[in-house]
Parts: sequence; C-alpha cells; structure tokens
Amino acid sequence: MSKATRFALLSSLAVFILAAVLYSLVFHVKEVRAGTSQQLNPNSLVVSPYIGETTPTSVVVAWATDTSGSSEVHYSTDTSYSQTAAATSFSADGKYWHSATITGLTADTTYHYRVYTSGVDLTPWTNVTFRTAPSADATQITFAGLGDSRPGSTSSTPSTAARNVAAQMAQRDFAFAIHTGDIVYGGGVCTGSNSGWNQYLRGYFDLYEDSIKEVPFYTAIGNHELGSGSASCGYDAYTGVYYLPENAPSGDEERYYSYDWGNIHVVVLNTEQNFATGSAQYNWLENDLQNTDRRWIVAAFHRPPYSSGPHGSDEDVQDYLVPLLEQYGVDVVLNGHDHIYERTCPIKDGACTTIDDGGVVYFVTGGAGASSYSPGSSWFTAKASNKHHFMMLSVDDCTMNIETIDEYGNVFDTLEIDKCLGNFAPNDDISITNGDDAQLFWQHVTQDSAGKDITVAKYYTYRDTTPYKGTSATKADTVNGPFSTNNPVTWTDANHIGDPATNYFYYVRSVVMDGVRELLSEPSNHTGEFDFALTPGTSQ
Repeated sequence: MSKATRFALLSSLAVFILAAVLYSLVFHVKEVRAGTSQQLNPNSLVVSPYIGETTPTSVVVAWATDTSGSSEVHYSTDTSYSQTAAATSFSADGKYWHSATITGLTADTTYHYRVYTSGVDLTPWTNVTFRTAPSADATQITFAGLGDSRPGSTSSTPSTAARNVAAQMAQRDFAFAIHTGDIVYGGGVCTGSNSGWNQYLRGYFDLYEDSIKEVPFYTAIGNHELGSGSASCGYDAYTGVYYLPENAPSGDEERYYSYDWGNIHVVVLNTEQNFATGSAQYNWLENDLQNTDRRWIVAAFHRPPYSSGPHGSDEDVQDYLVPLLEQYGVDVVLNGHDHIYERTCPIKDGACTTIDDGGVVYFVTGGAGASSYSPGSSWFTAKASNKHHFMMLSVDDCTMNIETIDEYGNVFDTLEIDKCLGNFAPNDDISITNGDDAQLFWQHVTQDSAGKDITVAKYYTYRDTTPYKGTSATKADTVNGPFSTNNPVTWTDANHIGDPATNYFYYVRSVVMDGVRELLSEPSNHTGEFDFALTPGTSQ
C-alpha cells in the first residue's frame, strides 16, 4: 500500500473519529442539560465539596478542581436541586478553587446540594446536605472542639490517631466544629508538593471529608499555619482554603472573627499577631464582646493562658486577653498548642472560683492527632490527660454539658456548667405618699427561689396604664445600689402623667449581670397589677 493510500485511509479514519467524538459531546451536553448526573474523571476533583461560613440565611459551598471551568451549586430542600447559585473561582498552587455563597435560605433548614464545573456534576456522593444556622432564639445546640491535628512534617500524612479522632467525630451529630489551630505542619511553604495548599489537602480536606461535606469548621491560626517558610504564604493558603466570617478590621479578615449560632456567641482570635492593649485585634475583641447579647460566649485561640504542658501558660495571653474574657462574661475558652488535654477550675482574678462568681473555664484541647505530650499539674488543673481526643459541647438553654472523648470513642472527662436561675423577682408593695405620689418598696433579693446566691446589680421599675405588657412595657426608672438586706429598697414615682382617676399599673424586675449582659427577673411577685388611681380633681 502506497504512502498516499495509507494517508488517505488515515485521513478518512480521522474524520470518522472526529465526527464520533463531536456527536458524543453533543449527546453528553444534552444529557447534562436534561439533568442527568455525569461524572468526570475522579482526578478532576482535587478537593471534595465542603461547607464554609454558615448563617441562618446563607451558606458557602466550596470545592477545587485541576482544570478551570464555569461552576455552580444546585440545591433544594428536596432532591429536585431546582435552585442554582453561581460560583466564583480563582487559581492558586496549580488548582482551581470554586465557591458559591448561597443566600435567601431559611434558618435551621436542611438542603440537598450538588456541585458542577463545566456543566458536569462532580459531587462524589449520592446524597449530601447542609443545614443553615438556627435563629437567635435557638437554645439547643451541640458543637465539637479540637486542636493540633497536624502531621509530623510538611510531607507527612495525618497520623493514625488523627484519623481515629476524625472518624469518631464523623459518627456524631454536631452543628459546627471549632479547631484551635495547628492543622498543617508548615503552612508557610510557598510552592512545591509540600506547599501550604497541598498540606491542607492532606491534613484537612482528606482527613475531615466525612464531616466538612455537611457542617462548617471554624478554625484558628496556630504557629504551624505560618511556619516552615513565609508567614505571608501561610496566610495566603489559610485564607484561601477557608471561608470564614470577615468581620475583622480591613486587612485582618478571616485571621480573627466572630459569629453567632443560636444563643451562642463564638469569638476566634489569632495569637500569632499582636493582641496587646490598644492593638487592632484587642480593640476589635473588646468591641465585639461589648455588643453581644447571646447567653453563652465561647472563645477559641491557639496559645493557652493556662497550661501544664511543655509550652506552658502564655503570659502575654494572661496579661492582655484574660482580663477581657473575664470582664465580659466569657464562659468557655478552647486552646491548643500543647498536645495535651487539660481542663481548669473556673478562674477569675488569677485564682480558682466558681461559675456563679464569674469564673471562666479554660480547656487545652491539643490532642486531635499530633504526637502527645505528658501534662503536669498546676494550681488551676481540674483534669489533665495525654490522650488523643476531641470535645462535644452541648448547650440546652442555660446549661452546657461537655464531654471529652478519646480516639476510641470513650468519654474520659465531663463537665456541666449551670447558669440557670430560679425566680429572683422581688416581693413588693405600694403606698401613696404626698397626696398623689406612688411609692414602691421591696426587700433586696440575694437568692433565687432555688436558694442559689445571686448578686442583683439594679432594679427596673415599670409603669403603664394597662396591665403587664412584657417586653413592650414602659420602663419608668432604674434603681441602683448599694443595697442593704436590712432595709427595704424604695422608689417614689412623682412623675406619673395622666388625667385624674387614671389607673396606673406598677411592677419591679431584678437585674443580674452575666458579664455585660443583663438577666431580668420575672415581674415582681404581687397578686394582680398595682392599680393606683389619682383623686379626681388633683393636679400633678
């Protein structure tokens, strides 16, 4: 056969193959548009879909591929996937990172989702869901806490202990997780197979895939996130792979942040940058804590103020952060750095105290997989262990139950924090003075109805022309201390305004402070509303 004949045959064959390929592509696109799920080569998906920042009305879904392409998320409350959210994409470290912020969602609702790049469904699971955060009045929430899961080098994969901890966590139901840092060994490596980006693939995405596909992880920066190279490269990789709240000052977005989940406020700090008095982070933290009204406050950061591990207690954290945490009523602090588990007594003013007196409980939860250390014992130690572990923290209104669980699923420490109060409303009475002035008087409250000692900071008095109106009631005045248990508290209303013979309804509420948050009692314990009528014809 001549070269020309062979070339002619080969040309005809090439045309036939090209036509077949084009037909196949057209048929494939029609199938995709018709809603048929198609799978690319599994190697195209570098990072399986994972959940980022979640609020009552929005969620971030992200993933990464080794090729570029227009991307989107299909989602719905059923499996019709009838709604679509477009994704934005960027390239870094030879990968294409895609994320879609889905908005307009309903609080505390489960949605099914699938991810698409170049029109192809890349979702590696038959069915996968996310759930939006609940509204502010939600009082039953469970979340996980852990830290220091990093491998032993920039090229290593997670340890067996890290995989055991991750597997145990994935078997449990929780709304979100807090990781206190040291997720990778050296996030500051800028390029190559051991770049920070690639370390996150091994040390985070592969490790926690079974959990992060459905719930968000909120992470803190540890020293290893920035180590082994350039801190700038470490920050680039960290803020690139995570989708965290961006409510820190400009330039510090995602390095520290806060968020709400039901009646819990969480603040995550960065102990790898300046947090001294007057710094941007310190000022931001104080403003954040001043302005939360949630019943529970949880703080998380890497370096512990109280630790009996080899690294020990961080004195800078003690000097600058602890006073703010105590002043503003933080309940629980999660730390890492030392590869131990340690729970402190409730601490205030550098000494053990009680929860009722405003003590803060600190946990070193640095046992999620890195090689463990041997803890010592200190004046603040309530429980310490070298076991690999994670924590489950469950809030039920005014109580928090905390379990610490080892890598084999055994609970080895528990704590209940009880912030519940019985009735602490005052018992009051009323009289008329100076002809038409109303005077209320009551005994100062020092215990609730269950006998728990309380400190009433002040009392609010209320006056309306209709019976008790709850949160819409009209506050007449604030009665501040000091108060005596020997003499009644009195308040005179000489400023009531109304026509003669108008009825006025009075009552009092006690105020107990929880940090900067006010806890109000029920209305005063009188039988029926006070009904005081001006004498007809009198003037005010």
